[in-house]
Parts: sequence; C-alpha cells; structure tokens
Amino acid sequence: MTLNYTTLLNYLRRGVRNGNWRKLNRLERATYRAALTYTKIKGKIVNNTLVTILLKLIDKLRETPMIKILRAGLNRAKMMREKFKENNVYNWCPQAKKWFSNPAYIMWLGLTEGIYNLMANQ
Repeated sequence: MTLNYTTLLNYLRRGVRNGNWRKLNRLERATYRAALTYTKIKGKIVNNTLVTILLKLIDKLRETPMIKILRAGLNRAKMMREKFKENNVYNWCPQAKKWFSNPAYIMWLGLTEGIYNLMANQ
C-alpha cells in the first residue's frame, strides 16, 4: 500500500477538526509532518514499515466517540460470548446468540462499558 500527499493531508485536517491531533505525542506529530512534507516533494510513500506506522497514526486521527463506543462494545461482546460459551448459557437462552449480532446491543454494551470506566476513574 502507498500513501500520497492528499490522503495524508485529508486525515490531518480531519484530526485537527475533531481534536485528535492534539492527543498525539510530539514524536507522532513530527513523524506525520515529516511524512506529509516528504509526500509533497516526492509524491508517495511506499516503504511498508513507514506506511504501517502512518496507518496507526491515521487510525488515531480518525477516532471519534462513536468509534470508541463501538470498539468497546465489540470487545465486551467478544468477552461475553466466550463467557456464555464456557458457562453453557446458550443451552438455556438460545436467543443470546442473536444479541451479539444486533448493532443496537453492541452500541449499548459500548456505552455501558464507557460509563463503568468513567465511574471507576472517579
């Protein structure tokens, strides 16, 4: 995969708008700026190691509260699915399998996970 100047610039703008640019540490910001300058001069980045690093930074820049909620919900659903299987919950509650494919339930799991984390930090 390659990254070009316009792609990096668009993600930078998005990250600045949603405030995630400030959440990056100095080294991450410097790396991103250097890559942006390099692509402006050379056109694109093809080094796989550098592309991998930049894709991780792009994920950080793209992250929104909704993505955080969904990620937390998916993690909690995965954990619950394993626990349900271990404890044979599916034998007496077969509709529980359907819950984990319901986007609203996943969202609810993510929201409650976030609320629990907030309460624990206080």
